[in-house]
Amino acid sequence: MSKTLSQEQVLALAEHVENAELQAHDITKVTNDFPDMTFEDAYDVQWEIRRRKEARGNKIVGMKMAQMGVEPSNLEVIKRNKSFYVESNHTN
Repeated sequence: MSKTLSQEQVLALAEHVENAELQAHDITKVTNDFPDMTFEDAYDVQWEIRRRKEARGNKIVGMKMAQMGVEPSNLEVIKRNKSFYVESNHTN
């Protein structure tokens, strides 16, 4: 599976999704605007969100495996008062 999003699109989507979380508002699913988006693209967006969170001082305090009903299993990264998901076999 190859990537379909440019680095600029990954950065913009990460900002969009994270701002929705920080400002507590709904967003439409991003695949409405990017229907060819792959799992690899989605993981890139998640890694950028993680990078942004850590840059603001969020610390990873633990990890656990979580089966989300799709393969591969995901690795849940537990933050202090927050959690989000990153791929368990991602190379970053």
